[in-house]
Amino acid sequence: KTNNSIEFEVKPGVAGIYLMRFRFMNRNEAPLKVKFKMEDAYGILMRNDTIEFFPSPEKWKILNTTSGGYINAGTYKITLEGDDLKGLMLDNFEFQ
Repeated sequence: KTNNSIEFEVKPGVAGIYLMRFRFMNRNEAPLKVKFKMEDAYGILMRNDTIEFFPSPEKWKILNTTSGGYINAGTYKITLEGDDLKGLMLDNFEFQ
């Protein structure tokens, strides 16, 4: 039970509100709350909150979220972080 994280780097080409889609499986019986952070290239937090992966022990499910507001073109780091991510499997991440 150590602090675990998964990072993604995204590079939107134009300003806008962006959709983020996670294809996941949560093999736990309870929802898994995960810290969600989105930082720009200068380390400024654009979004810092919690998202929840609901239980899905047998089938892949989709979790949709957004950038939370308009972001400019550039480079951003998206981090999913939790004390215990055991049972969470990510198959795909889309940023559009």
